[in-house]
Amino acid sequence: MKIKKISIKILIIFILVYIFLCCKNNKKNDSNDSQKLEESAVVFDSIDEVMINEKNNSNLIDENRFFAGLIGKDSIFIESEEEGYQEWRKNIVVFIGKNILYMDMDDNLFYINNLDAKNISLKSQDMTYILLTLFDAPFADKWLILKVQNKRVTETYKVIKGNIFNDIDNDGFFEIGGRELSESPCNKIPCDSIYYVPFEIYKLNETLEFDSINSEKLTFMLYGTFLGFDNKDTVLYVDKGKYNSILEIMQ
Repeated sequence: MKIKKISIKILIIFILVYIFLCCKNNKKNDSNDSQKLEESAVVFDSIDEVMINEKNNSNLIDENRFFAGLIGKDSIFIESEEEGYQEWRKNIVVFIGKNILYMDMDDNLFYINNLDAKNISLKSQDMTYILLTLFDAPFADKWLILKVQNKRVTETYKVIKGNIFNDIDNDGFFEIGGRELSESPCNKIPCDSIYYVPFEIYKLNETLEFDSINSEKLTFMLYGTFLGFDNKDTVLYVDKGKYNSILEIMQ
C-alpha cells in the first residue's frame, strides 16, 4: 500500500511539473509573437525596412496599402479599395505616418503604383508635391497634385498627365503636363492631319505655375504654328518627323 501511495504522489508531482512547464513555454511563445508583431509594425514606418515587391515593381505592402515614399522622416502611405476595373482604385486615403493627409470624397478612380504615384520634394522650399493618377476618360488622365507643407495639404491641383515629367529646360524644376487626346479628322489611318490641341505644361516650383514658354515651344514644334490655347477645332497638317524632336525633349 505504501508503495502504491508513493507512486500516486510521484505521478501527481510529475503532472504538476508538466503543467508548469507547458504554461511557461506558452508564455514564452506569446512573448515572442508579440515581439514579432512589434517588429513587423516598425516595417511600415521606416523606408529602409519596407518590403518592396521587386517582381511587380510596386511598393504594395498589402492589396490595399501602398508605400509612396517619405516627407522628411515621415512615411507616406496610400490606402484604397479595389474597383475591379483594370486595376483602378477608389476611396483613396493618403496618410503621413498615422495621420490622414488627404481623403478623396468624390468617388474618383485612381491608379496606384510606382509609375502612377509620385512624390517630389523641394528641399529649398521645404515642401512636397504628391502626384496621383486620376482616371478621366474619355479625356487624357490627370495628375491630382497635393501640395504638402508642415504635414498638411495646403493646395490641390489637376493637370493633364502627358509625356512630360522631367526638367525639360534644365532650370532645376520638374515640368509636367502634355496634350489632351486629339482625334484625327482623316478617314484613312495613318494620316498627317489632326485637330489643333496645344501643350499645357506646368512647373513644380514653390507654387504650381503654368509654363507658357514651354507650352508654346512644344506646340510650335509639333504644328509649325501656335494659335493660342483656345482654337482646338482647327485642323492642321503635321510633319511626323517633328515628333522625334519633341520626344528628345520629353526624355
